[in-house]
Amino acid sequence: MTKRPADAVPSLSDSEIQMLIERHKIPVSDVTKFGDSLRLDFEIYAKEKSRPNANMVYREIEQLHLAAERGNTEKMVALLGCLMPDTRAHLESRADQLGVPFPAADVLTNSAGCEAICENVGTLCRMGGGWSEGRLRQSGRRSRTWSTLLYAPQKSSHFAKREAERMFVINLQLTWLMATGEKPATTACQERPGPFVRFVQDCLKLAGAGHVNAVKAINGIAQDRKRMNSR
Repeated sequence: MTKRPADAVPSLSDSEIQMLIERHKIPVSDVTKFGDSLRLDFEIYAKEKSRPNANMVYREIEQLHLAAERGNTEKMVALLGCLMPDTRAHLESRADQLGVPFPAADVLTNSAGCEAICENVGTLCRMGGGWSEGRLRQSGRRSRTWSTLLYAPQKSSHFAKREAERMFVINLQLTWLMATGEKPATTACQERPGPFVRFVQDCLKLAGAGHVNAVKAINGIAQDRKRMNSR
């Protein structure tokens, strides 16, 4: 089985689909429908894993604001020219709210307007700010630091980096159920992985996500469902 690089767009061949069926003895009644469903799972995964998350958008806005505040027009113009679509849409929405013009492509090449661009971009990237108390000095007074409140999605240190892989496994569960009429494993054991677990691990490898452990992914989904049902 060929392992694709992480940045490759996964696309299953007929021979790979047949290999999965035979290797894991999947009781498929309609190979064509199973293959179509499996290819769709891979296509959805490819799109999801390339989608920017909130932390990435926050980082781009943070960099833009810093460049604008420091008057580094060259850096700021370069950042504006390669914004992710999600970041651009976020800032354009802010521009509409404030009535502040978002720099157009032709303006970015006009060095004479860079100072105004810096001012506008700084306004678009922030919502305000405030003073926060820092360390206690020897004098008995605390230092104070100004913190800027950015107009950006809330950053999270617990961002689910593998949400795309999680949804991929859920879709594989549905594909297995529809193709075989048998409920796929909802929990897994590392020492004794069943046919579905081994099937998922092979699919992850084919999708360029062989670093993801199928057992942990399946058990994680089961835990999430249990938490939701207990609410």
